[in-house]
Amino acid sequence: MKQSIRLIVTMLLLTILPFALSAAPKAKKGQMQEVGAGVSSEITEINDSGMSYRDEAEMLAAKAKIRKDKNYPTAVPIRRSNNIGLIIVGVLSFLALLLSAIDLWMILHNKRHAASKSYVRYKINELQENTDLNVDDMTALAKQMKKTIGKVKDLEDDIIDIKRKNRTIEQTFTSQKIAAAPVMLQNGYLGRIKGDRYFDEEYSSKDDRSYFTFRRTDDSHLEFEPFDLRRLKSANWLNSCLIIDYNCTMPEANDMKVIKAGTAEFKNNMWEITSKASISVSKR
Repeated sequence: MKQSIRLIVTMLLLTILPFALSAAPKAKKGQMQEVGAGVSSEITEINDSGMSYRDEAEMLAAKAKIRKDKNYPTAVPIRRSNNIGLIIVGVLSFLALLLSAIDLWMILHNKRHAASKSYVRYKINELQENTDLNVDDMTALAKQMKKTIGKVKDLEDDIIDIKRKNRTIEQTFTSQKIAAAPVMLQNGYLGRIKGDRYFDEEYSSKDDRSYFTFRRTDDSHLEFEPFDLRRLKSANWLNSCLIIDYNCTMPEANDMKVIKAGTAEFKNNMWEITSKASISVSKR
């Protein structure tokens, strides 16, 4: 709107210029005719008098001085009026150029402003697109994290279930182990020797498998001794656990006396003989 107004003012100034030139002050027509007539008559008089050129020049100069003193119109005011008109024209032209320069500057400024606004709008759109892309990426990442968290939760549940099963198995195994563990008897009977120095069975009552009685001295040690001579006569492994003092042959013997009880230690679920028992056999 402002640019349009300045353009209109500029056009008006350019339209006024011709009128300003035509309205510049001029000398009156009558005065110019009077001056011209006087000069012509003076020249005619000089020509009729037959004066020399020098005299004629001096006379014209004198008359010109007389006209000047009497304020006769001359061509000087005409030149002054023309100068004033030129000044007005120059001022108006300067104003027109100034307004045109201002308009040109405003047009260029508006173009730069519009370009800047377009650039800012472009950057805003680009930022919005990047923001949308970031939001999409974050949404996808959140979904992936949710799936991962779900898988981790499933793994935790599986681990808890496995621990529960292991606990149940351990409890079952412990119960079975306790049930299968031998009863820790304080007194009882031992069977025959396994290998060269081990008892692997103990009994709470005497039967055909029993050869020795025992007495536990603590949880891992016991003392043992034979209790029936007739059962010893049929055994061929007595030297592994007994030191025998023969007063007669074994088949002839009918009496047995325990001199010293043997000892054993519990190792690897078996009783290992640490010292042999001493006995003596005789015939009554």
